Amino acid sequence: MNYYRIVLILPLLLLLVACGPKPERSESVLDNPDYHVSQGLKHLQNGLLAQAEAEFARANELDPDYAQAWSGIALVRAEQGRFDEAKDLADEGVHEAKKDPFTWSARGRVLSLALEAGEYDDDVDDEFEKALDLNEDYDLAWYWWGLAYKRAWMFTEAGDKFAHALILRGEWASETDQAYQEVQDIVRAAPGSRIGMRIAQVDTLDRADLAVLFLEELKLAEVMERTMGRTLNPRFVPPEDPSLLPAIEPKDMSLVPEDVRGHWAETWIIQIIDLGVMEISPDRKFYPDQPVTRGEFALLLQNILAGIMHDETLTTRYIGEDSRFRDMRSGTATYNAAALAVDRGFMDAGLTGSFDPDGFVRGSEALLSIRSFQDHLEFEF
Repeated sequence: MNYYRIVLILPLLLLLVACGPKPERSESVLDNPDYHVSQGLKHLQNGLLAQAEAEFARANELDPDYAQAWSGIALVRAEQGRFDEAKDLADEGVHEAKKDPFTWSARGRVLSLALEAGEYDDDVDDEFEKALDLNEDYDLAWYWWGLAYKRAWMFTEAGDKFAHALILRGEWASETDQAYQEVQDIVRAAPGSRIGMRIAQVDTLDRADLAVLFLEELKLAEVMERTMGRTLNPRFVPPEDPSLLPAIEPKDMSLVPEDVRGHWAETWIIQIIDLGVMEISPDRKFYPDQPVTRGEFALLLQNILAGIMHDETLTTRYIGEDSRFRDMRSGTATYNAAALAVDRGFMDAGLTGSFDPDGFVRGSEALLSIRSFQDHLEFEF
């Protein structure tokens, strides 16, 4: 480890461990480095970075030479976007434990997170291959390798890695199974745009994401022009790169909600409002980052379908019937929309007969619904 890297990492470790060269004394049978790293990884999986870091730091306190603690902290730094620190700590983990598949896997995970979404580097493959050379049945390596491909939008390759991990039925089987189902859904939904590929991977869809999917994947402006004669303000043209906001010059900027101005999805949101599909709240806000519930999503699909089909009876067809869902009364505001969505095949009810109207919508789930909606319309897109 060269002098520069020591200077870079030393202050970090002093803050993390705040201890001398002697290891801390264990306080219970579970107070050991292995257990704390295991707990840290669980917290990391759930996005609880502070808790994860505390567990990895405790592992380091108990054993300052425990390489997995260094690798764990590297993972936290990568999730925080502090990639230089993450890479140095991951390097140190490998240096201290070259025969540990975890340290190689962690470095592969760090390298993949440091890449832009949609990009891939063969160096990532090298790290996971080295980990699996040490233990070909190490399911965490296969799982993280799959996540690396998923992040790069290489969904077929991601599915192959997840499938291999599932065969092992190891400690990470549940997380792998969920990720595998997600990539299968994304492949089935076939995002047609780069922004669609990004949104397909979000765990919780928000209102801004949904506005983009309606316009980019459902081609809602085109559909409404064909069926309702409604056209967009030609000033509103979505950028090819969503990170680049074009100059937008509506006739009256005061009509644009304040919480939309400067938002990454501003252009799409203005279009969706212009089409009358998603509304502004009474306080003149759009709430672009608010998660979309299944009930809200079903209601939007219902209203779009009623407008396209010129059939307002669709919005009341199921009101008054005996509820078909265990968790909804037929008189609730979103019941009719939920029943319509399930009947038309846009959305699914759970195996237990529940609709989960307050549950949040995943990006891949929304894309699948949009594809089913398009099939129902029988348009050529």
